[in-house]
Amino acid sequence: MQYLRKATPCFTFFSTNFSHILQKIVRLKNTSVNKTGNISSRHVGALFETWREKFKLNSISEPRESIEYILAHCLGTPKISDVYKHRDRVLNEDQVKMVESLCLKRLEMLPVQYVLGECYFRQLVLKMSPPVFIPRPETEQLVDIVLGEIDGKNCGHVLDLCCGSGAIALSLLQERPQIKATALDQSTAACHLTKENAQKAGLNKRIRIIQSQLDQWHCREKFDIIVSNPPYIFSEDLDKLQPEIKLYEDLDALDGGVDGLNVIKLVLKVSSECLTTNGKLFLEVEPRHPRLLQYYLSEFAPRLAYVATYKDFHAKDRFVEIIKTIQ
Repeated sequence: MQYLRKATPCFTFFSTNFSHILQKIVRLKNTSVNKTGNISSRHVGALFETWREKFKLNSISEPRESIEYILAHCLGTPKISDVYKHRDRVLNEDQVKMVESLCLKRLEMLPVQYVLGECYFRQLVLKMSPPVFIPRPETEQLVDIVLGEIDGKNCGHVLDLCCGSGAIALSLLQERPQIKATALDQSTAACHLTKENAQKAGLNKRIRIIQSQLDQWHCREKFDIIVSNPPYIFSEDLDKLQPEIKLYEDLDALDGGVDGLNVIKLVLKVSSECLTTNGKLFLEVEPRHPRLLQYYLSEFAPRLAYVATYKDFHAKDRFVEIIKTIQ
């Protein structure tokens, strides 16, 4: 009995250490070794913290948002909230490799939408590839404004000028099945991407895609609504853009000239010719433009009249509504 009494503490000690060893083995199984030999956790939460810090240290813009989108993509979910919901989830080896591969691309300042090859815009998942302009969240508000016009009138045909990835036209088609659309852009890459996105969304039979310079396109029909998110940044402000924008996105889709109105004036010319009487043009613009446009229309565009200015969710004057008054 005395031997057993002495043995009991020894067994307890062994059990405690054996349990500790088992836990250590489990932890090691839930880690991966990177190329430099460092051990990084395979838990979603740990990967999030590791890469957010790396992005921050390397001056990558929006470090939190970047790793959120990458992890959500690797988890196979469009919801950023799922990244936090599954913080304790252990990724398999292939998923960890995917996270690391995508994050390394982001460290090269490649915009996260190009890294993932996709962009969420309203109800669409759009294919994205450089250098086609990446649609911004503000532009979703422009779609809302145009939808209000479609609902208020019997609008059948919409023209999207400077269509880029097709985000605006395809969103309108998806959310209002009674309409059709024509989308125009000067960029071959943009037109190809719009076509791919239309096919992906099952909307290709309701959209016509035209590659042309605005000043070389001869419009032979009338449209109830024209919508455009044209290049509108003042040339002097291009240097202030984030490095990843200047490195990878098409600056021709951003540069609006000295006053930001070079392409907008072409859009106004097309609209004066192609809108039906009382048809509307909806533009996304730079906050300094509404005042400039009111003057320009009153002096140089007798068939068009300024209707309204709308603010974006940053309370900046971002969208304008213009009507064609006479043929």
